[in-house]
Amino acid sequence: MEEITLAQYLEKKNINWQSLKEKENTLWEELMHTFGQMHTNSFEMRKKFIINKLRLKYPLEVYRS
Repeated sequence: MEEITLAQYLEKKNINWQSLKEKENTLWEELMHTFGQMHTNSFEMRKKFIINKLRLKYPLEVYRS
């Protein structure tokens, strides 16, 4: 099973992780620490409400041609 990074995980959740890291570095560091300590599914269950708020605050813009 391939492990993914927090950045990859947030991209899959349509969250612009670069903006999050730049604007809320303390939260980014907390999420990095927590993400590294547990399985992806456990992380999602524990941080579901935060993830949903981040999706609205830092949407990943997808450009289509």
